[in-house]
Amino acid sequence: MAGGPSPSAGKSIVKLVMPETAVASGGRIRFGSEAASMGGAKVALAQLGTCYLVEPGELRVFGLTPFNAPRIVVQSAFPLTVVVVTASGRVLAGPLAVANETRDYDLRWAAR
Repeated sequence: MAGGPSPSAGKSIVKLVMPETAVASGGRIRFGSEAASMGGAKVALAQLGTCYLVEPGELRVFGLTPFNAPRIVVQSAFPLTVVVVTASGRVLAGPLAVANETRDYDLRWAAR
């Protein structure tokens, strides 16, 4: 996991980075959101840890695959979107705006 600030007018983005092979195989990533309990944004990955954004920016999560991703939970006090991309930056699914509430999401992409 890695993150870095890249402020963009009060909005944030979480990029779930997949291997290039995910393009050919297709796939899906499921994740949940919860109401923000603090300022900033938080992305928690079961058994892997938690990443935080103190101010709006971009957070990239590496090491995921379409079929064995850990449980992902997102919380954000500011507007946040989630997108699935390859390591080279190709968008596979999304972007999807995440609500500041408890909810489940499912991002899918077809084999190409």
